[in-house]
Amino acid sequence: METLKPGFGSLLMCVAYQVQFVAGMTHAAQSIYIGCPFPLWMQWALIAYGASILALFINFYFHSYIRPSRSGTQVMIVFFPSI
Repeated sequence: METLKPGFGSLLMCVAYQVQFVAGMTHAAQSIYIGCPFPLWMQWALIAYGASILALFINFYFHSYIRPSRSGTQVMIVFFPSI
């Protein structure tokens, strides 16, 4: 059975999720800074949740796209599809 290798679409989705979590944490930090009446503990919880999920996605990204595989073959990183 052959294993599936990460492709260009999964790379884009991983990066998109990372951008989404950074945007959510930035939004929560901004609401803390300006003094939004939303409960403060929920804003801090959103930042903590976003940081933990972002750490997991960065770990996945590193092990899937940056670090070479253990079988001796390296994963080629493709930023633009060939025409």
